[in-house]
Amino acid sequence: METVIKTYIGFFFMMAMLFLGSGIISASLESRNANAYANNFATRIENSNYSSAVVEQCRTEAQALGYNLTVTVKTSSNNAYAHYGLLTLNYQYRIPIIGVYQVHNAIVDLN
Repeated sequence: METVIKTYIGFFFMMAMLFLGSGIISASLESRNANAYANNFATRIENSNYSSAVVEQCRTEAQALGYNLTVTVKTSSNNAYAHYGLLTLNYQYRIPIIGVYQVHNAIVDLN
């Protein structure tokens, strides 16, 4: 009888570790993908010379992927052609089995 109880307890902990591990891996992949999209959007915006049409296109694509994209572009006071800014991509970080639901940010400097 003792062996049966130990077996079920062992099985329970194995299943708990399996679901927790898969939740952590899933959250890690989502975080990695959001950072990759943020870097991709930043490269596209920089290569377009901060075109407002490209910024809006990136914002629309991010929205379709479930992200919230904020782009702040500034112009240097010394040079009207020198642009810089900040790109912020908000995404959901979730590990459902332990109840972690947070909004994280991927931030990229635009140079």
